[in-house]
Amino acid sequence: MKLDGWCGSCGETFNLSQVVAEGEGGRCPRCGIAFNHDYNAVVTSSVTALLAAYADLHDAAQRIADTAPLLHVDRAGLYKSLDAHLDR
Repeated sequence: MKLDGWCGSCGETFNLSQVVAEGEGGRCPRCGIAFNHDYNAVVTSSVTALLAAYADLHDAAQRIADTAPLLHVDRAGLYKSLDAHLDR
């Protein structure tokens, strides 16, 4: 599953999984800047958790679509909730 992110320093886009790839250690895979020197372990574990949650959300949404086609999820509300945490 592909989830992109971008660096606030160089502005380059990359697959978010690259931030936690072996040898990256919470750094931008393009310019190499550490996203937070003091909290690299937290950054990498949080990105790992976000990627796992993204995969789980994708799978759950697919199961709902497959098994309960008359059940509709408020996407705008979901996006708004996520935006509250990810918009800066």
